[in-house]
Amino acid sequence: MTTSLQDPQFLRCELVGDILIVRPAADPRNFRDDTRQHAYNSVMKKIGLTDNPGLLVDLSRCEMLDSATVGILIQLSKEVRRNGGRTAMCGASPAIRETLARLMLLEPTQRQLVWRQFATAVCALVELQSTPDE
Repeated sequence: MTTSLQDPQFLRCELVGDILIVRPAADPRNFRDDTRQHAYNSVMKKIGLTDNPGLLVDLSRCEMLDSATVGILIQLSKEVRRNGGRTAMCGASPAIRETLARLMLLEPTQRQLVWRQFATAVCALVELQSTPDE
């Protein structure tokens, strides 16, 4: 598969303070494995360059998630937590939330993988920047 002309980036990234916002493509299935790997490596490098990084996974433009993209988001989140940072997710559609729930990634018992849920990126950023994870 090739990248979509409408959405040329697999992962868009933006650094706000020490919070890295990652926005997956609307349909990540349209990206080749080498494109995904390059994006993953790029984000991991950014995480490594930030002290106590935070990660916000913004799914507001994402129409679906495939297993490879979920795996990448899990690995990025684990790396952030390993570095003392916190993770959150915003903008997930009901269908995406249902997919993540089926994978038990929204369960409190999966604390190492769970993302705190927020309706918008602004709400998530305020929370990530103001309070520590318990």
